[in-house]
Amino acid sequence: GLVERDGRLEKADDPVSRPRRKPKQARSQQIVLAIEEACVRILTEEGPDAVNTNRIAEVAGVNIASVYRYFPNKDAIMAEVYERQLA
Repeated sequence: GLVERDGRLEKADDPVSRPRRKPKQARSQQIVLAIEEACVRILTEEGPDAVNTNRIAEVAGVNIASVYRYFPNKDAIMAEVYERQLA
């Protein structure tokens, strides 16, 4: 995956920048999708400076623990969103 650092996209080789786990159950998949869509919405409507895990959880309508269950940080969420946009 790729992450943005200092305005540049870099390869996310660091395991900290990768999703923690892939959801298997439908409900878990819905939570991950909501998190990713919230990230896109914040980026689009508020800009990259507004993206943080607390804001993503708020916009997604999920508990912050759910965000951290699937993603270690905002960079991992943004990398997953970027990968999905390329697919």
